[in-house]
Amino acid sequence: MLTDEEKQKIYEEEKARLEAREELERKASSLNAAASPTATPVAAIRKGSGMGVASLILGILSFLPFSVLTGIPAIITGHVAVAQNRQGKGLAISGLILGWLSVIALVVVAAVMLVKKPSATGGAATSTSAPTSYAPELEVISFSWGGTETGHFAEAKGQVKNISGRRLENVEAVVTFNDKRGGFITSSDALIDYNPILPGQTSPFSVIETYNPAMRTGTAVVEFKFLMGGTIPTRQSEK
Repeated sequence: MLTDEEKQKIYEEEKARLEAREELERKASSLNAAASPTATPVAAIRKGSGMGVASLILGILSFLPFSVLTGIPAIITGHVAVAQNRQGKGLAISGLILGWLSVIALVVVAAVMLVKKPSATGGAATSTSAPTSYAPELEVISFSWGGTETGHFAEAKGQVKNISGRRLENVEAVVTFNDKRGGFITSSDALIDYNPILPGQTSPFSVIETYNPAMRTGTAVVEFKFLMGGTIPTRQSEK
């Protein structure tokens, strides 16, 4: 049988053990409470940096030829990440910059293409060496043709007048010989006598070509052109 003193001693020891255990549990709880806030920012960092990473990736893709339209999503995700004040702001800002650069580049390229199209058309209208007007510049005063005395050549000759307001240099008469059915036989050319022919002047011209028997029943037509240029608008005299 235990004495009262022994019982009291055992009670006090058990009480001290329980108090020590409770103290340890309190300390462990305090340590867990102190450690739990540290885990929360880590999760927030991982979650928050996702928008910044997305913005950066979209911004990089926007400079690839097949992904020019990803610049706008890069701008949107970047603004969202910055506005929410999350981690990964540096990535978001980089994505924002790349997104805006790609959008600006796209706008500049589109503007250049729109400006270039009408300017090319205008340039083509003013760069031609031949006159842009189709108003006649020469008038055929007379024209005839026939065989020469030797019979070996055909000669087409006549007179042409400069009815334009400018001097015309290196003007050629081009005569085309056709058979009676209108089929082409041959053609020949020669400079007119006056070079240059001044406004209001009338110049003789003569073109000689080897005679072909088919010419005898055929026809001949004359037109005029510049030696190194295009055809000159010409009209027939009304006289």
